[in-house]
Amino acid sequence: MAPESIPKPTGAEEVRAAVIEVAGRHFAKVGTRASLRDIAAEARVNLGLIHRHIGNKDDLLRAVLESRSQSGLQIVESTADPSEAMSEIFRATIANGLSVRTMAWLLLSDEDRDKFPVQFPAIEELKRRLGADCHIDLIGAFALTYGWTVFGDQLVDAFGNEPEDKSDIDERLALLIGRLVSQPTAPESSPPARGRH
Repeated sequence: MAPESIPKPTGAEEVRAAVIEVAGRHFAKVGTRASLRDIAAEARVNLGLIHRHIGNKDDLLRAVLESRSQSGLQIVESTADPSEAMSEIFRATIANGLSVRTMAWLLLSDEDRDKFPVQFPAIEELKRRLGADCHIDLIGAFALTYGWTVFGDQLVDAFGNEPEDKSDIDERLALLIGRLVSQPTAPESSPPARGRH
């Protein structure tokens, strides 16, 4: 949709939401080289409004990362079963992988990472629900989620699949990731060994 066809945001909340949405795309594409002027133009706001309602570029990047982290938490909080929550996080992340790509840019750049502390409230909530015994499974699930978000298209091609096959592969992986973090069942107790008579 052309910027001219999008209504100009009015009020602090609309301006902030519009700028964060547009900035998320720009940061994911070019990292911290994103231009505030380009972001303002696409969001149809005055550059001064970004400084007024959000701050400088570093402040905007932090706002984008915070917005994405809260989206993941909302999924977890609205889904009772951790397995289903993880599957939904995977689906949402590959549908809109901007935050993962932005974090990849930050990790690969020379930027001071302490300037952009990334919070993981969804992970913290899943850790709380699943317990310490499931941390490795959870790490695996998120590693697969992040890796597939960035390299999924290349892997589909590398394995000789057609691009149109990706949606089916995505769904199979979503279910697989959900099973990775299924709450463990208590192991059946073994009968006591019989002593020698």
